[in-house]
Amino acid sequence: MTLISGTVPALQASATDLNEALKDESRGSSSLRAGRLSRFLVVSEIALSCGLLVGAGIMVRTLVSIRTVDFGFATEDVLTARTGLMENDYPDDAGQARFYRQLQERLEAQPGVLGAALADNLPTGGMGGLRAFAMEGVSFMDERDYPQARYRRVTPGYFETLGVVLRQGREFMWSDDLDAVGVAIVNESFAELHFQGSNAIGKRMRASGNPNADQSEWPWLTIVGVVPDMFAGGYFIENPQGFYLPLSQGPRPFFNILLRTRGDPLSFVPMLREQVFAMDPHLPVYWVWTMAQDFRDDTVFWVIWGTLFLIFGFVALFLAAIGLYGVMAFSVSMRTREIGLRMALGATTESVLKLVLKQGVTQLALGITIGLGIAAGLSRVIGSLLQAVEPWDPAVFVVIVLTLGLVGLLACLVPARRAASIEPMSALRHD
Repeated sequence: MTLISGTVPALQASATDLNEALKDESRGSSSLRAGRLSRFLVVSEIALSCGLLVGAGIMVRTLVSIRTVDFGFATEDVLTARTGLMENDYPDDAGQARFYRQLQERLEAQPGVLGAALADNLPTGGMGGLRAFAMEGVSFMDERDYPQARYRRVTPGYFETLGVVLRQGREFMWSDDLDAVGVAIVNESFAELHFQGSNAIGKRMRASGNPNADQSEWPWLTIVGVVPDMFAGGYFIENPQGFYLPLSQGPRPFFNILLRTRGDPLSFVPMLREQVFAMDPHLPVYWVWTMAQDFRDDTVFWVIWGTLFLIFGFVALFLAAIGLYGVMAFSVSMRTREIGLRMALGATTESVLKLVLKQGVTQLALGITIGLGIAAGLSRVIGSLLQAVEPWDPAVFVVIVLTLGLVGLLACLVPARRAASIEPMSALRHD
């Protein structure tokens, strides 16, 4: 917009015929061209400002919504870290499962630790990847028709560590190991969707270990518990249904450690490292922070983009206001004699004020209308990125339109008042 504002007038000036300009005593034709260009630029600035400010408003509302979301589990007193077992040292699933139990039991025994658990990933981003599944007694014509849900692998004590109370059934136990019957815990959205209010405990389902494997090869899982949704869908995922599987029945070499502590969680970092290194001094311990810090880090992207949208939007609003004021002031100076003649013929101050304001309000309305079109397209793009966040927020659109309208009217009011205060005789002598 800056390049256009500077380049177009420069090109126009360089193409001006000097003889024509000297003959143009009334400055009518050149003023007309300049006025059209100025009005075009002002309308463009208002439209751009409207689009950017609506985008900023949606981003800010999204950020506020993210910061006030109810996760459904403890975040402030939970320390998290990640580590990984070396394949050469832990080549089989049984060895990895033994490591999980021994490490968790050591951590649970430490003073100040209220709960400990391991998981294949943290719950801050939702429940992770999708896995195809099938309920007992339900069949499908094609493998692609099988429903999918998000899942997470956790150890016993996971829900207790996060301060979550089961709605039905029990948590996982260490006896739910590789030699035991496969078990699963489902969340409330999963239970409501597939059991319509009936008791989910004891029902069976199959879940794919390999998406390409035949459904008949999927292992049977018995549902032993139902838990709240616990932020299962993450920030922007519409489908929150999911289920949990024991980490010991499907070991993962890399996993997260969760500790619920009494007092500052970060003060337990040395102890955590000490206990991990006591079991294996070669293991890396990284991504050490609190659950609350992890959530804040997840929102950095929205903070940055929301700030940028706000800055650009207010800069565009300022330029639009200055441009509108400049065009109105220029128009008044060009119409001084006309206004003086009108007032000499009996025009009232109010009628002159309305005459001048009409031009500014017309540009303002046109710019806002175009800007709302830009904002609608931008909202659709933002909505596709945020998925579950509603981009058509009436409050945002109303506030932005009112703000632009108020600023635009103030920018028009000063030149309009100046026009209304013109003395008719002075105006008629104006060159």
